[in-house]
Amino acid sequence: MNLKKRKIIAREFLILLLVVALGLIAFACTYPYNYLINSSVSKLNSEIISYEKKLDSIEEPFKNKIAEQKRVYEGWMKNDNLDRNAYRDFREHWARLEYLHKEDSISFKYKNVWSKVVIDHLNNMGFTSANQLNEFIGANTIIEIDKNTQAKSKQLKDKIFNLREKYNNKKEEILEFDDQMNFALIIMLIGGILAFPIRFLIYGVKWSINTLKTKE
Repeated sequence: MNLKKRKIIAREFLILLLVVALGLIAFACTYPYNYLINSSVSKLNSEIISYEKKLDSIEEPFKNKIAEQKRVYEGWMKNDNLDRNAYRDFREHWARLEYLHKEDSISFKYKNVWSKVVIDHLNNMGFTSANQLNEFIGANTIIEIDKNTQAKSKQLKDKIFNLREKYNNKKEEILEFDDQMNFALIIMLIGGILAFPIRFLIYGVKWSINTLKTKE
């Protein structure tokens, strides 16, 4: 094999090595990319946790109230001796109790109107007197401050929802090993395809320059 052919082979081998090196560099670059994406994901997750803690702390008071309202309604609905069709849901049931509480009618109803079945039911629920029931309704009624809290709660929930969307979208940007390999192979393929026209362009430029330098 003469020197010219050896030079051609060596040159082609160097180009092949450059293309492979380009692929390896591309593969290596996916690690800092993943690091940056993971950092963003971690930051978003910390924000979500922080907002969820705030949400839990402000929701606790009125959540407990709603839970108590539901408990009283469910107790009513479980008693076969009571009219279970009287109220559509716990809100309607509580609205009636709240109305009686505001009108100061609980004591009157307790003594003069409610049947023994209703009184027995209230006793079983833990309300052994009209005062106890009155205090319970007053303590578990949603007041203006609770409504403000609900508004803040909604804002926080919207914020958490948006952050979760960003978190999920960011997580999808993380490259798995197969994705990293595919990216490196694509870069190698592009590099290999571009190497041929670029190589001949360089050869053409060199040939043109040498030709122009040649003396007649």
